[in-house]
Amino acid sequence: MSSVEVAMPNTYMIFENLLEQLDDIEGIVCYSMFQLHHEKQLRVKVYNTILTKCKSMHFAVEGLSLSSHLDVARIDNILCVKNVMSDTLGVDALKKSIKVAESMGNMK
Repeated sequence: MSSVEVAMPNTYMIFENLLEQLDDIEGIVCYSMFQLHHEKQLRVKVYNTILTKCKSMHFAVEGLSLSSHLDVARIDNILCVKNVMSDTLGVDALKKSIKVAESMGNMK
């Protein structure tokens, strides 16, 4: 069975439908683990559903699978780091902030 998520950010309807059909399928293959929800609470719900039903998830780009609590920890650690890094200033933005602060006399 093949399901393709709509190419819109933060769209999870088809994925949620697949979770509801887990009793009838062996598992889920995702293009990337970065397609999982950015909110940890919602990801944990997915992890628990997969593990409770003794199913698995596979992430093609990363070559990772999720079928145990150890897998959950590894995958969620990567996702948490990615989320933290997304919230940090990039080098260009940091340089711009320093220039603005210097021009305002706030940097000595």
